[in-house]
Amino acid sequence: CRCGLGGGGGGGGGRRGARAPDWRLSRSGAREGTLLGARTPHLQEPAPKMVRTESTMLALGTSAADFDLPDTQGRRVRLADFSEAKALVVMFLSTPCPYVQHVLDGLVALGREYQARGVAFVAIASNDVGTHPQDGPAEMAKLAREKQLSYPYLFDAAQSVARAYRAACAPDFFV
Repeated sequence: CRCGLGGGGGGGGGRRGARAPDWRLSRSGAREGTLLGARTPHLQEPAPKMVRTESTMLALGTSAADFDLPDTQGRRVRLADFSEAKALVVMFLSTPCPYVQHVLDGLVALGREYQARGVAFVAIASNDVGTHPQDGPAEMAKLAREKQLSYPYLFDAAQSVARAYRAACAPDFFV
């Protein structure tokens, strides 16, 4: 997993039921926080970074990059296979990533719900198995069976598809 918690800080404190700070930019560009209408100078520092690697965003309207990759059963899956779908959700996942593990049951449920509405899903693992052996095809197949994935889980051994989408971390999503 290329994502992780950044340098500490954040969260905690405050009284139960208190409103979250209302953030806005000041004229100087510094953030000012207000809590229940009172100015709180100690909240002017930027929020801590949540991940080591932030997702990148392709320009809206960018065409999906083509791919032709093997799934966990050895079948080849191509972008063109989803041409009849109303939309396609491309998810870059890493089997052992704690962030992926945290949201995986929700992704499985989301996939089932929206596939019934004509939206296609595909998951792609693109970590280097030389440095991340737990992201290889055998572990992917095990996860697909255990979670009963209703969408293909593809292996991008060359990481070319991840580069084409500018996927920066796991999980990373493109629609």
